Order: sequence, then C-alpha cells, then structure tokens
Amino acid sequence: MLVMPSRYEPCRLSQFYSFRYSCVPIVRQTGGLTDTIVPFKPVTAQASLATGVHFTDPSHEALLTTFLLALRVYRDRDQWERLVLRECTQTCPGHGQHNNICGYTNRC
Repeated sequence: MLVMPSRYEPCRLSQFYSFRYSCVPIVRQTGGLTDTIVPFKPVTAQASLATGVHFTDPSHEALLTTFLLALRVYRDRDQWERLVLRECTQTCPGHGQHNNICGYTNRC
C-alpha cells in the first residue's frame, strides 16, 4: 500500500509508481488522483474496476477509516488480487493505451 493523504497533487506520477510496483494507493481525492484512481466500493470491486482506495475529507479520521477499509480488502485475498491485477492494466501516461504500467513483470 502507498498512502498519499495529499491536499494537492498536480502531476499524477505517484499513483502510477504505485501501480507499477503493485502497491494499492490510499489517497485523498484531489487533483490528478481524482482522475486516475477508481475508488474501491462494492460496485467497482464486483466489476473489477477499482484501482485504489480514497477519501475526501482532509482529516485524520477519514484517513484512518480509509486505511482500515484497505486492510479489510487486504484480508480478502481474492478481492486484493483483483485490485492489484486491475492496477496492472492501467496505462502509463504518454505511452499509449497498449503499454500497461506493469510492463514486463510476470505477476501481471
């Protein structure tokens, strides 16, 4: 997991680094994080669309609640694996849609 409780995030690189190394991003919904992280929710999890976990309120309570959600997902190995594999299908900005983040790794 990569925790990014940012108040401002202009460049979208950190979450792509987390995708590359199969780390699930836990982020505050702001800037480029809003555009690139599909939040884990029951609907997105069942459709295998989620790419991370996020929260909106910039408070330590919201971060803790979101982190505990990520831990619950981690305990469910099937959901966790789907979440990590979904990250690997994300494309690297500027490299076209056929170049996935995980590239040559065997895991994805």
